[in-house]
Amino acid sequence: MSGNRSPGRGVDPAKRAGLAKGKISSDKCDLDFTVDLSAVNMSVVRTLAVGAVLAVDLAQIGNLEAVVCRNPAGDVAGSLAAFEGLADLIECMRRGNRYSAKVVRINRATCTVHVQRSTR
Repeated sequence: MSGNRSPGRGVDPAKRAGLAKGKISSDKCDLDFTVDLSAVNMSVVRTLAVGAVLAVDLAQIGNLEAVVCRNPAGDVAGSLAAFEGLADLIECMRRGNRYSAKVVRINRATCTVHVQRSTR
């Protein structure tokens, strides 16, 4: 199952992360949250280890725009979907902000990542 599994479910991940750090950023693109990947590609995820850093990219899939996480070779490990704050993430990416996703847990068919703005 995908989605956010941390305490405070239903709260915007960006806001929850800011509160957890004792700060609330006025920059709505200063996103920092943890979420499970959706549409996990296990053949790619099996090659990853905890601590691996994935690129977060916008991808056109048919008529839809998706946020995907890619390994350094460009293979899609999964997508970021179905969480509060997704629309903000997409808007920020469209405006040129870049994000990375660090693998924090791999468990059977799930892969949990920590997403934050990067300078890449």
